[in-house]
Amino acid sequence: MSREKSLSHTVLSEQVKQALIELIQNSDGANNKLPPESELAKQFGVSVAVVREALLLLREEGIVTKRHGSGNYYHKTMLLERDQYLGRMPGYLSILQAQGYAPTVGVPHCETRLPPEEVRVKLQLEKDDLTFFYSRTIYVNERPAVYGQNWLPLKLFHTFPKESESLFNVFDIIRLCIQEEIAYGDSEFIPAVSNAVDAQQLGIPLNSAFMFQNGVSYSLQNKPLAYSSDKINPEFMRVRILSRP
Repeated sequence: MSREKSLSHTVLSEQVKQALIELIQNSDGANNKLPPESELAKQFGVSVAVVREALLLLREEGIVTKRHGSGNYYHKTMLLERDQYLGRMPGYLSILQAQGYAPTVGVPHCETRLPPEEVRVKLQLEKDDLTFFYSRTIYVNERPAVYGQNWLPLKLFHTFPKESESLFNVFDIIRLCIQEEIAYGDSEFIPAVSNAVDAQQLGIPLNSAFMFQNGVSYSLQNKPLAYSSDKINPEFMRVRILSRP
């Protein structure tokens, strides 16, 4: 298959995926079964291969389950709640919005600083390499829901954000200032007990449980672009895991 055909196939699969989502949203839920793949192909005017690729994308999100010899079954609950699963990481704002909140973002804090040793190692920096430090707080009803810190290698920057610019998202800084795109991220969730600083940043009681999310974002060439450490207020967000048999 040529590159052009492969790209066209990918675009069509994504379009059919969205069409299937609309079909599921508008369904009455009777037996939760989708029409046969050949029928869906005729309905959307595409090949069966494209429909199968779109269904595979939905299966990866837990929205569709395929049973050989029986067909494809959809799970409307997963469709309604999929953006609440941290494993997909669509972004904290999207996760909070999916839960019915109206989150707001505080004024970000930016400065140049030497990174902690753990951050330096993760970003593959030399001992004296500086980072662009960026932090922000996401609020729900004027209460902290997520406090995030980010370290980006200073040597990767082509330009720097102006004070007048509202770059509330580390992805924007990477795209506009480093002029790279994030290909993937490697994150871990760590349970913790709040100290005085944590309690102040999240507005939670001292010595109470909360969760860290620490991770590194990489370019297509596996170059570390940012180290992020987010503190999550458990009142507004919990880690949810999609399990399959």
